Amino acid sequence: MRFQPRSQDISWDLYGRRNLKFLLDRLTNIGKEKVHTENLTIEHVLPQKEALAPEWQAMLGENWKTVRAQCLHKLGNLTLTGFNSELEARPFLTKKNHPEWGYINSPVWLSKSIAAKDQWGPAEIEERGNLLAQRALTVWKQLVPDQLMMKQVELEEAKERSAGYTLSGLKWAKGTEGWFEAVRQAILACADDVAELPRAKSVVYRAPDWFAEIIPRAKGFTLRLAADASDLADLTPDVQDASAWSFITYSTVSGGSLYVVTSHEQSKTARKLVERTYELMFT
Repeated sequence: MRFQPRSQDISWDLYGRRNLKFLLDRLTNIGKEKVHTENLTIEHVLPQKEALAPEWQAMLGENWKTVRAQCLHKLGNLTLTGFNSELEARPFLTKKNHPEWGYINSPVWLSKSIAAKDQWGPAEIEERGNLLAQRALTVWKQLVPDQLMMKQVELEEAKERSAGYTLSGLKWAKGTEGWFEAVRQAILACADDVAELPRAKSVVYRAPDWFAEIIPRAKGFTLRLAADASDLADLTPDVQDASAWSFITYSTVSGGSLYVVTSHEQSKTARKLVERTYELMFT
C-alpha cells in the first residue's frame, strides 16, 4: 500500500526547527526556478504569540485558544520568509496583503499558496498541509523494501530466538519420536536451505518463511502448516483450518492449517502434507 502522507504526520515537534527548515527549503525549490532560502526563516502563519489579535480570535471562533494549540506547529501553518519581524502576530489579511512583505507578493512558492486564501483556520491549514505532503512525495520517493532481504532478516531474527534450544529438549510421547523423525526428514528433504529452529515446546521450519511447525502432544504431535486447509483437503479430510482456533498451545506461528498425528499411518500423510505445503509456498 502506498503511503499517503497527511499534514499531521509532519510537525514542528516531530522534526524540530533545523529539519523543518530543510524540508521547507526543498519544497520551495522543487522546480527549475530557484529561490535563495539561506536567509529565510520559518514563519508561523497562525502566530505563536498566545495573545492573538482580535481579528485572529474572530477568525478562529469561540474556542480559538484550543484551535491555536492544535494547529500552530502543523506543516500547513508554516512557510519561509525574510520578514519574520514584520509579520509577527499581525492579522491574517495584513500578513497576506501588505504591499512590501505580504504573502501575496512573495517570490516564495510556499507563501504564494497561502495568499490564495481569504481566511486562515483549521480547514485551510489541513488542506495546505496535505498539499505539501503530497508535494514532498515528488522530492522523497517512496521507499520500496527488498522483500527477499526482509525475509532474510526475519529468518535471522528467528534463528536468534531459537538459539539456546535443541531438539533434545522436546518431550515426545512413548513411541512417537520415530514418527516425528520421519516427518522431519521429509521436511528437510524439501530443500537444502530449510532452517530447523527448535523452540521450548515446538520446532519450526523456514525457507525463509515458515512453512511447518511440529508441536509434541500427549499422544503424538500437531503439525502446523502454512498452507490453507482448502489446498490440502484432497490429501486428507482431517486437515483443520488454524484460523478456527482462538489459541493453539505452544505454537509460535500464526495462520495456516493443522493436522494431528497419533499413528504411523498419519505420519505418512503428514509427509505428503509437508511436501504439498512447500510446493505451494516456494515453487
